[in-house]
Amino acid sequence: MRFSITYMNISESKLAEAFRDVGGHLECAEIIRENSSNKNDIREIALEGVNIKNKKIIIDLGCGFGFFTQALCNRVDPGAVVTGIDCFGEYSDVYFNLCKKCGFKGKFNNSGVDALQAFERNCVDLILSSYSLYFFPRILPQLARILDTSGTCVFITHSGSHLKELYYLVLKALYKNGYKQLKTLPYDELVNNFSGDNGYRQLSEHFRSIEKKDFINELIFSAQATEKFLQYFRHKKSFLVPDFLINDYKIIQKVEEELINHIIKTGEIRITKDDTIFICTNPIKK
Repeated sequence: MRFSITYMNISESKLAEAFRDVGGHLECAEIIRENSSNKNDIREIALEGVNIKNKKIIIDLGCGFGFFTQALCNRVDPGAVVTGIDCFGEYSDVYFNLCKKCGFKGKFNNSGVDALQAFERNCVDLILSSYSLYFFPRILPQLARILDTSGTCVFITHSGSHLKELYYLVLKALYKNGYKQLKTLPYDELVNNFSGDNGYRQLSEHFRSIEKKDFINELIFSAQATEKFLQYFRHKKSFLVPDFLINDYKIIQKVEEELINHIIKTGEIRITKDDTIFICTNPIKK
């Protein structure tokens, strides 16, 4: 869902494969909603104060099933054209149905971020991206190029501390099973690419005005919700387990045993789910 091979290295593209499973992605989104301590809708927080009523040409970058596009329902002009860009064509039907339900014209392009090259300079009024920019921060110059001088970009991304408790539980399980040489996990690559901690610096090279909003949240799983917790881990495991171990059934089983033992011992697990919103205007044209 979140990348173009042209703009990603091999390890990043393997991470992005976690989003190919449309049903699994939808189920994971529901688990997050059910178990979040912060019940506010991050999309509402992201769009608060942003004048989008008159935006006509809109892009949702790494759109998936339309998580961010859905927030535009009843908020944009009915004549608006919202283009979802993704590399997984599996999402197209879900995306078109969402746009139809919201009452605006939807387009879908499964060329990944390569699709941006077809957009003319200054032709886009609004660019959205939720939980995808860390796959391709190298396209920021492209976004600044195609955004109208009066346009707006709204990016939602993870904080640097996102999932830290789960990260260390997985690392501990891998250490216990003979992999003490591991110093990092795949997730580190994404956080280093673009996060709430380093995003402002990167964006400031391409936008003159940047507003940052922090969204503080936790995922809380009780012992009774252990199966949901495991389901969440399984969806995220490609971010947390090195590629050379991802298909090792015995290792994955050992990791899950460690997670189960922890939640039984403590009665619950709290996982940091802090996110960051960046609202960017005044693009710098290069």
